[in-house]
Amino acid sequence: MALIKEKAGQNNQLGFLEKFSDLANKKYLLQITKDSENMQLGLQLLENTINATRSRIEVEKSERERNFQELVASAGAGIATVSLTKDTGKECTEIFQQVQFFCKYPFSYSLIVGIIVGFVVWSLRKRLRA
Repeated sequence: MALIKEKAGQNNQLGFLEKFSDLANKKYLLQITKDSENMQLGLQLLENTINATRSRIEVEKSERERNFQELVASAGAGIATVSLTKDTGKECTEIFQQVQFFCKYPFSYSLIVGIIVGFVVWSLRKRLRA
């Protein structure tokens, strides 16, 4: 206000600005303070909502990661079994001589055994987790 008076000079008619400044301080300062307090409460509610949403996202993310780990463990068990049984399937032991399918197609035999082992590992992990 002093800067405006200085620039306006001696013959200024700036009394209305002082009256307006006093009126604004009396009337609007209280309203601004109340609005600020109300907005702080709203801000706190929004922050709580954001934190709750982040928590839910983290839970879902960990669930997806756990499911992926289950899939990798089951597939790993199946693949390991296939790699272990591919040579024995070619030999066609006495047990499998009665079923000619396993003797003619050793890869299919290994693959079927791997799928069965993978499923068994998957079901055991599900039961142990629950």
